[in-house]
Amino acid sequence: TGRLRLGDLAGACGLSPAHFLRCYQRAYGLTPAADIQRLRLEAAKVLLRTTSLSCGEIAAQVGFYDAPFFNKVFRRREGLPPRAYRLRSGIS
Repeated sequence: TGRLRLGDLAGACGLSPAHFLRCYQRAYGLTPAADIQRLRLEAAKVLLRTTSLSCGEIAAQVGFYDAPFFNKVFRRREGLPPRAYRLRSGIS
């Protein structure tokens, strides 16, 4: 399905999921899930600024499987919805 799971990430490092999570948080200050979400939002911002893809298409391309959830997370993190971010960036 293309989804990353904590157990898979931990296994790739030869660690238990709990130990992997502690090490990751200590090293990066975020959980793996929060870091992945951050990276997906950064990729979405680039696509919003540089393409005319719909917000739903962008959500799917960056790994959000639910466009309304993408909109909610984007608004929470950026302070405005994706469409407003795009307009502010000069793309219509």
